[in-house]
Amino acid sequence: MGLRFIIPEFIWPIETQLPGLNSAASFTVFLFMVYLFNYTSTALFSQCGWLMGINVAGSKSQDREREGNRSNKI
Repeated sequence: MGLRFIIPEFIWPIETQLPGLNSAASFTVFLFMVYLFNYTSTALFSQCGWLMGINVAGSKSQDREREGNRSNKI
């Protein structure tokens, strides 16, 4: 009962939670769905990882690699 009311009902109604799971397991499923949404939306948003900070360090390191490759070619 405790974790159920962390999520407001207009965002994720209690009726739509998976039946047969307790609130902790359904909350974990909800977090995994948020992670999947963020993972699939990184191509749509320019600042990758705006929701949970995913892929922020990866994109910066890739930019550094590109700059290094350019300087090596020159």
